[in-house]
Amino acid sequence: APSHELGGYLSASYGNYNAIVVEGALNVPIVQDKVAIRVAGQRNKRDGHTISQVTGQDLNDINDTSFRVSLLIDLGDFQNTTVYDNIRWERQGDAAVLTHLYPGTITPRFPGFNTFFDCGTSASCDVDLALARQQAAGVRKNFTAPRVFQNVQLQGLSNTTTLNLGNITLKNILGYRTAYHYSVTDTDGTEMGLTTAENLQDFSQFSEEFQVQGSFLEDRLDTIFGAFYLKSKPSGRTGLIVAPFTPRLPASLVLSYRTQESKALFGQASFNLGGGFKIDAGVRHTWDKTTSCATGYSANNPYVPGTPVASLDQCRNGGTLTVNGAPVAIKGTQSVADSAAWTWNFGVNYQATESIFLYATVRRGYRAGGVNTPVLGGILTPFQTYEPETVVDAEIGMKARWSAGGVRGTFNIDVFRGTYNGSQRGVNGTNNNFDGDGNPNNDPSAGTIIINAGKARVQGFDIDATITPTRGLTFGGFISYNDAKYLDTGTPAVLASRNAFPAKPEDTAFPYAPALTLGGNVSYETSLGPDIGGLTFNADVYRASRTYFSPFKSDKQLSQGAYAVVGARLDWTDVGGTPLTLGVFARNLFNEVYAVGGANTATSAGYASLFYNEPRTYGVQAKLKF
Repeated sequence: APSHELGGYLSASYGNYNAIVVEGALNVPIVQDKVAIRVAGQRNKRDGHTISQVTGQDLNDINDTSFRVSLLIDLGDFQNTTVYDNIRWERQGDAAVLTHLYPGTITPRFPGFNTFFDCGTSASCDVDLALARQQAAGVRKNFTAPRVFQNVQLQGLSNTTTLNLGNITLKNILGYRTAYHYSVTDTDGTEMGLTTAENLQDFSQFSEEFQVQGSFLEDRLDTIFGAFYLKSKPSGRTGLIVAPFTPRLPASLVLSYRTQESKALFGQASFNLGGGFKIDAGVRHTWDKTTSCATGYSANNPYVPGTPVASLDQCRNGGTLTVNGAPVAIKGTQSVADSAAWTWNFGVNYQATESIFLYATVRRGYRAGGVNTPVLGGILTPFQTYEPETVVDAEIGMKARWSAGGVRGTFNIDVFRGTYNGSQRGVNGTNNNFDGDGNPNNDPSAGTIIINAGKARVQGFDIDATITPTRGLTFGGFISYNDAKYLDTGTPAVLASRNAFPAKPEDTAFPYAPALTLGGNVSYETSLGPDIGGLTFNADVYRASRTYFSPFKSDKQLSQGAYAVVGARLDWTDVGGTPLTLGVFARNLFNEVYAVGGANTATSAGYASLFYNEPRTYGVQAKLKF
């Protein structure tokens, strides 16, 4: 945030893969103690660590630019802060790596699959040969044939106004954001283009929140009441083009224009009972509405990026586009989903001693229902809309600081349990004639639908601690256990029979939620003298247990086994008595290879592909504060 002092910093780093990061900020008082402006920005560029052996593209690269401008007007009891931020990505795209085939799943749904992709002579037309070639090449190469890319432009403008009226404070928070995303992704990483997705999204969002904050009874009672409004709507053309199993099925474009509104009233109070006890209680009522217009039509055939995308007006009112040299009539269908809920929280805090803090809280949360688009046909018709999800969770914990015999430390622990009803889960692979009607133009957007997957329970604990045995030396560690399981899925038979979602609760995984994560670090800092500076060293390790990328616990192909990564950094601070810091760093020090996500996690699609982590990276950095 802007301050009333002239100052800032400038840092630059260089590392392997030609990684260059330049970052800086400048804070300037305009009117002393009244008006100040702060400008900050970053340029982050790095070569990719995966090369397409077909196009030569440098995949998994970074090419980002971002900046922020903040203006503060401070008139004592009246403060106003305006912030503009801008983020732009111009990347080559992420590299999908083919890892597994499910031939028994594909063949019944795609008669002739082996004919098209089992030529027996070349990895460019045979899926088995393509998998063998990929396994021989390793995960730092792939064979993506289409030129993939990812262009993102994000902008935001926010204004926060605060007026202090004594024991009452009025606060208004206004925000406006735009998000543009255009990408072409090859989810299989082969020359055959089993599934290529061209995604265009252009949205804007407006939000407004008004708060009345109060402090009463000699500051023993703190209150906040307010109202919230948000609206997200398309601000340009939006569509998803999927070219599946070329040339077996033609590419299709799915339009999915969504306008979402959320309104809420809320209030919370915190009361200090004395003796270290404080209670918190809050309540909120939220109303959500989603209005969609969706349709589909054939894309360029043979597929090349650039199929014309119908506008929102054409979706609502009809129109004509030229695709493949022929006119295509465009008229979408509109759907509406409404949901509302009460949410609340209640907590008790106890400051037992100066160094021991205890707390307990129980809460109810809510996620709005919505619409699956476009208008679904065949066996997917019952899944046109989905219901809200709710959770009730409880947490108790302790935060403590201690000292004994000159040794200092901290110890924090919490235990939690939450129960979800109507759990919303994505089901992948529902395109490619999954619905059985032979029409790819009414397949779900991105081949994914949201369903209410029954009841789930999440429970576990978190512990973190530090110990400082001597001045400058600190050891730290943490462990987090997350026992997440489904108690009931109620999976529709049609989804279970086609291997789209597990039929039994015990077979259902929570994607991207490892059961056990733990880590530790050691840091040491010392002064070398006022004319030399100081040294700071830090090394850390992080370990995660098996992580699933799909809902199937039985499918280890779409998961990552336990892995650990180590990082280290050494800084020379205040070099020669100046505000300059020089550092060297290394991440993933032992060059561990592990998957970070799924490129294609629909087992019903017949193949699995994954995205992999960054290799070992290292570099040097200089930072100057002024």
